[in-house]
Amino acid sequence: SFPTRRSSDLIYFVDVIGPDDSCIKIADAYPNAPVIILDHHITSMKYLLGLVLPTNLEIKMNIEHSGAILCYDYFKLNDDLRFYFELVEDYDLWKFNNSQTRAFTEGIRYFNFTTDVKKDAVTTFDRFLNLEKSLIIEKGEKVVSEMFEKINEILTTTPPKNISLTIGDKTFKCKLLMVDSFPNGLNEMGNKIAVMAREEGLDPIGIIMYSSGEVYRASVRSLTDSSMISTFFGGGGHACASAFNCQKSDLEKFVEI
Repeated sequence: SFPTRRSSDLIYFVDVIGPDDSCIKIADAYPNAPVIILDHHITSMKYLLGLVLPTNLEIKMNIEHSGAILCYDYFKLNDDLRFYFELVEDYDLWKFNNSQTRAFTEGIRYFNFTTDVKKDAVTTFDRFLNLEKSLIIEKGEKVVSEMFEKINEILTTTPPKNISLTIGDKTFKCKLLMVDSFPNGLNEMGNKIAVMAREEGLDPIGIIMYSSGEVYRASVRSLTDSSMISTFFGGGGHACASAFNCQKSDLEKFVEI
């Protein structure tokens, strides 16, 4: 069942379309309410293509921008903030066109600017606005330096394996690293493994995986579109950054070469 909705409400799906057709189910449940999707995930776009969508469901989707910038432009936020939203996009799309992107991202984590939107989204954002942005970057630079040292240590002591994964008529030859848990700097490590794969003539894809009971959780980072891998296992995400879960029996699909 869905909650009672005021006639003045708008319903937004931000950076996600929801599981099990939830965006379509909600649009059907509230036929007189505008339901707006602001998303940029390539797997979401592929999923929605070809579906019969409710007339009150409006899709604002652009894989060339991040969810942050899509929201910034849609809600017409303060111009003074655009630079920081662009840093978020630079990291989210894995472009790193700005030299401050990594430091800003890790600085955000350092100051714990994460939030439960049901509890404290407004106060968290206000706290970000009131903090000197140069301090965020300064703290982030130190975190980035320590993070890369740790990544190099892990990859030196536990080199990723070269594997082959066949999906339909497509065979990926890339690198896979099994870990005890997802490390700090997961994105950076995945990207570094993808670069290692490219340098060895493999597909530029790095997969990091760990066991969580009977389920194996995997993160995929690449320098090319690798979303097919995550989609195959029921996951999703961006073209070059996605994730999926699989069963132990699925590991036989990853053939060491």
